[in-house]
Amino acid sequence: MIIATSVLLQTNQFFDQLLKIIKPQGGLTLAFILAMVGLFIFLIFVVFIPLLRMNQQLRLARGILQSKRDTELSYASLIDELNQDSTYLAHPKLRLIWQKYLSEIRSVEGHPELCPIDEHFSDDAIIHTLGKTQIADMAPGIFTTLGILGTFVGLFVGLQQFHWTNAGALQDSITGLIAGIKIAFQTSIYGISFSLVFSFLYRRFIEETRTRLDDFLFDYGQYVIPNSSQR
Repeated sequence: MIIATSVLLQTNQFFDQLLKIIKPQGGLTLAFILAMVGLFIFLIFVVFIPLLRMNQQLRLARGILQSKRDTELSYASLIDELNQDSTYLAHPKLRLIWQKYLSEIRSVEGHPELCPIDEHFSDDAIIHTLGKTQIADMAPGIFTTLGILGTFVGLFVGLQQFHWTNAGALQDSITGLIAGIKIAFQTSIYGISFSLVFSFLYRRFIEETRTRLDDFLFDYGQYVIPNSSQR
């Protein structure tokens, strides 16, 4: 009991010192905003930039496929030519999927109908795996949680400065209480805003990636698969 009381007293002293160091009117709000901005920057590099690079590679690959529309090369020669093109699916992970697809084609002696390309370049392989959807799915919840946490911290800050020993102290405490409530509302608004913005952008990126993937698969079926009759 004595140890628990001592811990509580030390914790209370810690928060009292923390409140003296950080200005409740802006410091805590800024801390939560910086945490959200840091998370958003992290997501840009982990989620958005990889999706953007894949979009660019799929668009470039589609252009290369369209340039082969009038080719008279055999299927095997066309596949070899695509494989030797360093700009075709140059993204390391896309190239790895392409190489696995080629290995399967060779194992069935060049019969592409036996190993459809969309089984390799699928939504699950391209979007859900390479697009880091597990991380992206958690992001809106993390932003919202930070906002809710800021709400409770703001209320805690306001109540810590609230004293009702006398009328003068009570009047002075109102300013601190309002500052804490201000932190609570601001962090909630920022958390919800970051969550909505991320969800909107991520949905747009996913839709763009899915469109690029569908276009790539369509052109591959149009300009490469028909040549499989010319072995």
